[in-house]
Amino acid sequence: MIKQKVTKAIFTLTLFFTGSVFAEVSSFPKTLNINEIKAHFIQYREILALQDDREFTFNINGRNADRECEECYSNGTEPGSIIYKAADNQICMEWNVIHPESGCFHLVQTGSREFELRAVRSYTTIYYTVPTKPRLVSEFLDPNGIPAVKFGRTILADLSATKPTEKKLKAAIYQALIGRGWQVEKYRDPKIIVASLVKASRVYKVMLRYNEPWLAIGFALNHEPRGNSWLRYLKNDTLRHLSVP
Repeated sequence: MIKQKVTKAIFTLTLFFTGSVFAEVSSFPKTLNINEIKAHFIQYREILALQDDREFTFNINGRNADRECEECYSNGTEPGSIIYKAADNQICMEWNVIHPESGCFHLVQTGSREFELRAVRSYTTIYYTVPTKPRLVSEFLDPNGIPAVKFGRTILADLSATKPTEKKLKAAIYQALIGRGWQVEKYRDPKIIVASLVKASRVYKVMLRYNEPWLAIGFALNHEPRGNSWLRYLKNDTLRHLSVP
């Protein structure tokens, strides 16, 4: 019995799928290597994090990033950039704002779903917990046939709690789009809803696709504004309309 308890205490095995990389964790904390870091941020594009008791959301898309912080002095969406330092197993973030802190970080897994970005040159730590069901965004972005337009920056909404019917979900999406001034367009794939918005003579497009339990909400490639706040507005509005009986 004592041996069993000791073994259980010192050995925890967690496997998390990282595309072509499987990371095997025998104990926590574990500092991720550069391949694990890149795979991690492919799985978890949009992350709600905490630094200095202040929440913010950051979205990583390749070497670009967006930060949204409602409680910050400079609130709203701000652009940033990402650099991976392979030799040092670090991710470096450069922001145009004070919060979160710019710099290079080690990514440390402290639990089965808990992670910390630990700054290399300061004592700053960014804390976050990932969802229970990671999904590669690319799983949702391949319509039947060759699409006329392709997804660009995308966020996901988990609808597992509501499990809406197709009719109710479509109605909620239409309400969210029309309420924000988007014009729904006809599209070759009936599983995808495409809408456009004209501002200052520029045409923006969004695309929405449901693959249970995930709703992908993204900008059409080459029709993207700066930042992801419009996507989050549509996500929140859709969820709000779905909550109405």
